[in-house]
Amino acid sequence: MESDAEKVCDLITLTIDVMPAMVELREKADYADEESKKEAQKQLDKLEADIKLLVAVIENIKVKYDEDEFQAYLLENCEGFKKMTEMGESLQGIGDSIYN
Repeated sequence: MESDAEKVCDLITLTIDVMPAMVELREKADYADEESKKEAQKQLDKLEADIKLLVAVIENIKVKYDEDEFQAYLLENCEGFKKMTEMGESLQGIGDSIYN
């Protein structure tokens, strides 16, 4: 499980690392001049496809293990997973406060 968890951790970290670039490309795709919009959308589409591939690889690894045990291992040993979990909890908290 350790080597698979390391792979998942690396993929999660890679995904987190490209998020700022995706935000920037999304802004360009929405607000730049027409030529820049097209180029930004093209790059954004490629990044999104790459991330879908990474997610599929992660899912293929995760199904080999008990979900709770694997997540607990990642929480203990993977900074990227901790960061993503914290971001998810923060976003959920924001959503809860908006809709409640």
